[in-house]
Amino acid sequence: MVEPEDRTLALRGWSYPLPPGEPQRVTLRLNGAPLATLPLSTAPESFRLEVAAERFVAGENRLELVPARRLERPGEPAWATGWDLVRFDSRAAPAPPRFEPDGTLLLPARSALALALELPAGSWLAWERLHGAGGGWLEVGIEVDGEAPRALPAPTSGRLALTPGDGALVELALRARGGGEVRLEGARIHSPGMAPGMAPDIAPDAGASPMPAPARPPNLVLYVIDTLRADHLGAYGYPLPTSPAIDAFAREGVLFRAARAQSSW
Repeated sequence: MVEPEDRTLALRGWSYPLPPGEPQRVTLRLNGAPLATLPLSTAPESFRLEVAAERFVAGENRLELVPARRLERPGEPAWATGWDLVRFDSRAAPAPPRFEPDGTLLLPARSALALALELPAGSWLAWERLHGAGGGWLEVGIEVDGEAPRALPAPTSGRLALTPGDGALVELALRARGGGEVRLEGARIHSPGMAPGMAPDIAPDAGASPMPAPARPPNLVLYVIDTLRADHLGAYGYPLPTSPAIDAFAREGVLFRAARAQSSW
């Protein structure tokens, strides 16, 4: 969340059938503090809760749904509740960030631009000019793989170090704070040893030409499997014969030992 604001929490859930006793109740905690307690029956029910801005924090917020009762059986996970909707609705959604024709990044109030980058040690973010209107100012959120996240106010010009580690995955967030818009001109990512003038611009290249169509279809096979663990495949060292066909296919191609995805799905 860029700027805390009043929001509406929408939920839809039900209790799993439990032995006779007290009815199922679920305690909601937001950022560790009690928010509400909801009664649940075995039939799906919808709820809407108004949540004041002071209950939120800038950045990551954590919502917990803690059931009072669980059905536990040996060798099985505990059964308690089911949910098919948990959503915070903004009462006034911010306008999205946008790049102007000259490459200037415009961040309307309460908006943010997030990037995930793999950077060498000593990399930094530089910009030519930063301007805030209507009381707006820029906050730079930096989260390096394996380290606690940082949130830093950005100076009007200069540079900001991004990562101390070599080849670290960096999650970078540019956030407009304070209620007004922010304009960032000439923002670029620099790395050690990079030749002058070669730093990549974070703005999209509006003048880039589209890639030409290939002369023939690519030789590509996409094999999609749900809930598959790499450490249970022979190609990745698992000793049992769980995946002979996949192992044979891997021996004929290129096997990636490490990869990163933007999202788990």
